[in-house]
Amino acid sequence: MPRLKMYDKSSTEAWECSRTAIDEFLNDPHTFVMRRKLGLMSVPSFPLNLNTATDQILKEDFDALRHVQESDYWLFAKYNLNVVPFQHADFTKWRDGHGVRAIYEPTNFDVYGKIDDIWQDCETGELIVVDYKSTARAEPEYLKPDYYRYGLGSKYKKQQEVYQWLLRRNGFDVSTKFILLYVDGDRRAKSFFPEPSTELGRLDFRTSLMIINGDDNWIEKTLHDMKAVLDQDEMPEPNMNEPINKYFYQRMQILEGKA
Repeated sequence: MPRLKMYDKSSTEAWECSRTAIDEFLNDPHTFVMRRKLGLMSVPSFPLNLNTATDQILKEDFDALRHVQESDYWLFAKYNLNVVPFQHADFTKWRDGHGVRAIYEPTNFDVYGKIDDIWQDCETGELIVVDYKSTARAEPEYLKPDYYRYGLGSKYKKQQEVYQWLLRRNGFDVSTKFILLYVDGDRRAKSFFPEPSTELGRLDFRTSLMIINGDDNWIEKTLHDMKAVLDQDEMPEPNMNEPINKYFYQRMQILEGKA
């Protein structure tokens, strides 16, 4: 894992502010300051190799369409989309390199995020942010519009709104809509080995596409709030709804003999 660049309010160099850092701040300013200013390590997590694999295969599919600028595709037709995968000299950097970046001068933050994909509306020329999501749910809550108002769905929405804001800051005409492309492992399958004579297993994925209306008006105020919290000497109170804070609080209570 690359080492985070710590925030230093005395520095004149723009501070690298990732989309993940924004999410951290919204979840819990206390942990955000501990990590981004004081150097606290993040809790290690297992790599999501299956999700990474589905993302990579989807990128291969849409890169093939991008290369030939093909809009005649079953998924586009199913959802009545007149689009083509966007082609740009910096696309690989935005997705696989240092991400889409923009300096927000009022805070001197170098804001960035790595996208999954961008499609372009063939009629308007607007860019549409696209994000791949892999799951395997018995009930596809992500198909319900209210899912994007709360919890994990709300985080997905904010993630795409940051990408929309970054592309707009780079001078692109960006649609208010973004797309979440879900591939959902079918848990109803009766066997992982439908052909017993082969060692190759199989998991089928249902594909769903959600078109959501984004609104990036919250981002710049949030960047100002982040800077204010980073610049102050006092630590923000921890959000005790966050599981990691509950864990450390309970651990300290036990160590101090109060539990």
